[in-house]
Amino acid sequence: MNIKRSLLALILTLTVLFAGSYLVDSYKFNHALNDDLLKIDGVERVEIDKSSTIYKVEVTLRAVDNLIEVYEGINDRIKETTKDERYKLVINSDSAELTEMYEGINLALYEALETGEFVKLGERVDNFAKEYQLDKSEIKVDTDYLYLTLIKEKQELYKVVKRSQKKRLGGEMNG
Repeated sequence: MNIKRSLLALILTLTVLFAGSYLVDSYKFNHALNDDLLKIDGVERVEIDKSSTIYKVEVTLRAVDNLIEVYEGINDRIKETTKDERYKLVINSDSAELTEMYEGINLALYEALETGEFVKLGERVDNFAKEYQLDKSEIKVDTDYLYLTLIKEKQELYKVVKRSQKKRLGGEMNG
């Protein structure tokens, strides 16, 4: 009887210790990553969620001069912190108006991703910007992503869209 109680107490103690250690590590991880990301110019708010099998990092940006540099900085810091863990990086927009406007050029954006006609996309975005009287519209492309910036008055929308991985080997990409 005494052995059963001792064994039960040991199991409960170990469970509490491991759970506590996990919670402390998780808090330290989230807090450290949150602080690191907020140090990047242009990052206004960060939310980190690990309720599923991957980390979901939601970032809200403000007054970004170079979306490529900011996105790469965010992505690099997340990779350093998460090591081999999978994650999804989401850039939020708090502008319903610009999000609705984005839907108007979404088709052209994905068409350009499929066809590679980025000059044509740039022209369409310029026309779109004039039509909706945007203060700034910018489209940039690198080997991995397409970067879109839309600004109207104090509203800002930043989108980063992954380019096709058809010609690349490997599995699911992070970011």
